[in-house]
Amino acid sequence: MKAILLALLIPMAASGGSGPEPSSAALPLEEIRRFAAVFRAVERDFVDEVDRERLMKAAIRGILSELDPYSEYLEGDALADLAEETEGAYVGVGIELVQREDGRIGVLAAIDGGPAARAGVRPGDVLAAIDGVGVPPGSGIDLVVARLRGAVGSEVGLTLERENHEGTLMVRLKRERIRIESVRAQALPDGVAYLRISQFQADTARELRRAVERLVRRLGRMPSAAIIDLRNNPGGLLPSAVEVADLFLDGGVVVKVVGRNPVHTAEFSASPGDLLDGRPIVVLIDLGTASAAEIVAAALRDHGRARLLGQPSFGKGSVQTLLPLSEREAIKLTTARFHAPSGRPLDGRGLEPDQRIELARGASGFGIEADPAVAAALAWIASSARMHQDAAGGEKRSKRGG
Repeated sequence: MKAILLALLIPMAASGGSGPEPSSAALPLEEIRRFAAVFRAVERDFVDEVDRERLMKAAIRGILSELDPYSEYLEGDALADLAEETEGAYVGVGIELVQREDGRIGVLAAIDGGPAARAGVRPGDVLAAIDGVGVPPGSGIDLVVARLRGAVGSEVGLTLERENHEGTLMVRLKRERIRIESVRAQALPDGVAYLRISQFQADTARELRRAVERLVRRLGRMPSAAIIDLRNNPGGLLPSAVEVADLFLDGGVVVKVVGRNPVHTAEFSASPGDLLDGRPIVVLIDLGTASAAEIVAAALRDHGRARLLGQPSFGKGSVQTLLPLSEREAIKLTTARFHAPSGRPLDGRGLEPDQRIELARGASGFGIEADPAVAAALAWIASSARMHQDAAGGEKRSKRGG
């Protein structure tokens, strides 16, 4: 699994579902003639012969790349990879990676039951080499992930560095189809639920509800509060973000989506029922918190349901719609921007936390106990509980004194 920016997607069943044509949709004949003239000139006069299909696809990519960083043409493996990301499965070795402050690539988590976890790969391990080829500081996570991916049953060798371990560790892993669990849950001191959401997939809300139910059974009662960790969460599916926010809201607008074409404009609201019955929530955010993750964080704060701790979020507030061209190709097109329930647009702005925690995940240790943001969240929850108890005690004393 990769910790990079994912586009916020609304899949469309077919390209014909894009809604009514704008009133100014007459074909620009002069521009089309100009394009055709360039196309013919390249076919006729370029020094090397150019495949016509390849040339047309390059033209499509060029059009989309001029729009924004998120619109793109997808075909073949790229389209399949995108489907895997949103469905929560991929072929690999089962590790979640993070780029540390020193630029090196570290293991954030080894997925339970996956090849890496079975081989003893641990959170905090540093990836030194893949198949004997070094992974230097500054290596992009995208490129590292591409080297770890491959066919089911193929093998890859990892060279790891581990704190307090002399020398390097070598493991050889066989790639498998990995099912991504987008939610991890843990009970913290005083019955606080720690809920880590790594990205928003089709079944994330269902996973989250089940995780809370398991904690309730383990604790024998409702959690006293919750910490929702959205750091390094690159986003995912818009419907999933709405469903997750709805779990903790008793009503009200979750997000407003505004597009130029009316079919891409909508307002999503929460239904009655709060999974935690109003108990305190802290949401952890950082620069890696983007898109769908920002929708959830903004909705919970705007409704007074959560406090945000960490660092400012990314500010990716646009919606991409997947428009199929055929069974093997599609375009991912930015069709709208989203606004927080307050009406504030987030694109290019992001969210400012209520309390800044400068040391981010991965800077020194990967365990929850060593995480300064989690510690700050626990401190705020404890302080909030004391204030509530003091207020309740004062009210009782006032009634007795009357």
